[in-house]
Amino acid sequence: MYEAQYGIVTQCVCKQTCMKVGAQTLQNIAMKTNMKLGGLNYTLDKADMYVKLFMSDDVMFVSYDVSKPPPLSNSQRRAGLGDSEPSVVGMAATTEKEKMLATIDYTLQPGRHEEVVGLEQLVTTMLDRFARAHAGRLPSRLIIYRDGVSEGEYSMCLSSELPRIRAAYEAAADRMKQKPKVGHARSYALGMHGTV
Repeated sequence: MYEAQYGIVTQCVCKQTCMKVGAQTLQNIAMKTNMKLGGLNYTLDKADMYVKLFMSDDVMFVSYDVSKPPPLSNSQRRAGLGDSEPSVVGMAATTEKEKMLATIDYTLQPGRHEEVVGLEQLVTTMLDRFARAHAGRLPSRLIIYRDGVSEGEYSMCLSSELPRIRAAYEAAADRMKQKPKVGHARSYALGMHGTV
């Protein structure tokens, strides 16, 4: 409540947790508080060749997913109630110089709709934040992780969402008077559950 109303950072700890305090519990509380205050709990070994390749200053990681409302009950369907609850689109991106910090944003869209409606605006917001943290420069590479789509939705991601991400990037580059380097898109199916 204090965080939402007054901007005061708080850390709630249940009485039961305080009663069984151990080293691990104290470490978890300290790490959560540190993150809320803008600190870092982890860093990467910058000497590692993969870290150098993927975590350089000119790379922005973007991840997004759609969370849909729960299904209607049979009685709600019989009553003719439609899907009035929206779906929530969440996006996180590495906009800061420290790649372990993520900037987050969200938007609402019609319920049960997997294709992201306000994708261009979310991407534009992340690109603007990246440019502010990097002396006005846009990332030269975007690494995009699209979660929550089935194999049947891969083509929607590639034919609809990816072009809109590119358009948002090109519009930001035009606005900031930078020459975009738009390369080829590659997508890889990861895991066993249809995640792109």
